[in-house]
Formats: sequence, structure tokens, C-alpha cells
Amino acid sequence: MVKQSVKLKIIQAALMGITYAGIMVLFERGSGEEFHLWKFIFQTVFFGGTMGFILPLITEYVNKKALDKIVVELDDYEKLKLESRANLNGGTGKIILTDRRLIFKEKDTSKNNFVDIPLNEIIEIEKLKMLGFIHNVFKVKTASKEYKFIVYENERDTWVSALNNSLN
Repeated sequence: MVKQSVKLKIIQAALMGITYAGIMVLFERGSGEEFHLWKFIFQTVFFGGTMGFILPLITEYVNKKALDKIVVELDDYEKLKLESRANLNGGTGKIILTDRRLIFKEKDTSKNNFVDIPLNEIIEIEKLKMLGFIHNVFKVKTASKEYKFIVYENERDTWVSALNNSLN
């Protein structure tokens, strides 16, 4: 999994904290209470710190546990290049890039959603946006089928670069 930069975490924490504290000020002013700067600063730091730092740590831990439960057998000669959590056709699972193939295995084994694409069959890789502004989708096209993988927004470019490098 691609880790989020500290700079991005700080920016997110500040934006979330200020937004939360601002909304709380509006509620308080609407109910007739006075504005207190110390309260605003506390809410900004506490909520922003929680949402910017603690929540991503919890999410990372939960994702790692979920990914560890999905076992994909690699051949002896294969080298793992990249792996993370992804969605494909509405199913959540693990996506893996090796030096030979791209693999997706869904965590729900009852659906048996397993995709194994040899790298020499990939003819196109394209970056896409969800809802027109979320940069978290990439398309892998083979001669017979197209696959649209949804990954975390900060991972999409990493996946596209790794796939392009593997094809060259």
C-alpha cells in the first residue's frame, strides 16, 4: 500500500479541524452562546488531529489485516512488485502486480472473482476519474476485455506508472 505523506496528513487535519470547529461555532452562535477562541482552537486541534492522523492509522491497520487474509499463490519465479486493496465490478479484494502478471482476487470467496492478466496481453492502460473529479480509477485493456480497477486516490498514479514500467 502507498503511504500518505505527512504534509498531506497535516493539510487534511487542518482543513477538517477548521471546518468542524467552524460548524460548531455556527451551532453555538445559533443557540445564543458566545464565541470562545480557546474552544475553537481546541476543536480544531482535537478533531483535526483525530481525523488527519489517528483515523488514517486505524484505516491502514484494518486494510493490512484484510489484505493479509486474501492469499494469492505466486509462482516460484515471480517477483512481487506492488499490492494494495482494490475494487473490481463491485467486489473488494487484493490487486497484485508481479513481473509477469496483474492479479485481482476478491475477498468474498463465494463470488469467486479472480482475474489473472499476463502482462504481455495488456494493450492499454488509462487513468480515469470517478464522478469526474476523483482520481482513483484506472483501466486495463486486453484484446478481449476491459477491467476498471478502483484504488485509493493517492495510489492510482503509482499503479499506472508501475504497469507502464512493467510493459516496457
